[in-house]
Amino acid sequence: MTLWPDLEILLSKTDLDAAFKRIWLALMDIDLFATDLPGRELIEAAREEVTEQEMRELVEEIAAFCPGLKALPLEEAWASLFSTLIFVYMVLPFGWSGSPGRYGIFGLLPELATQATAPAEPRVNGPEPLDCKTHVDDATRAEAKLGYRPFLSSRVYDGNAVNVFGEGAVNPRKKQVDGRPATVSQWWGYILQVMKAGASLTVSED
Repeated sequence: MTLWPDLEILLSKTDLDAAFKRIWLALMDIDLFATDLPGRELIEAAREEVTEQEMRELVEEIAAFCPGLKALPLEEAWASLFSTLIFVYMVLPFGWSGSPGRYGIFGLLPELATQATAPAEPRVNGPEPLDCKTHVDDATRAEAKLGYRPFLSSRVYDGNAVNVFGEGAVNPRKKQVDGRPATVSQWWGYILQVMKAGASLTVSED
């Protein structure tokens, strides 16, 4: 873009749909997904925070599904809960505890493929390779308004993303909002306006 300093710069973004869930897990990784749940530790930690009455009420509630608990002393019944209850972590909505780092490697592939591509007809669209930077599941681009270059950059990345992650990888709803090259775009929590050379924080949705 430094070769075309007087041209307008257009921004665009691609959001990958359910990005982390598109990475296949190897058999060795299943432990991190389904079995690494410290039930015993959670029960023991909870014992220090509940009263005896609260503990009794919980045991009686679970005993409706596990009648054998009623025959045990209260403390023993409480200690047995870890083998009865199933704890589900809701901290990582994308999937499993190794997903951010593992996904980062796969997410780099369409970025590098886009950066290694130069548009056809360089006399019209410029000879430089296309721009692309990825942060987690958002791929952003800043291109000079030269020929069809901004639109080609978006199209090339989307094609590379589909090749890596499969059909439906590009979120169609967000593509309509952020995918069209424009002078204003929201990247990673910031609103960029290239013509004003400024940036601002987004308004909280809470």
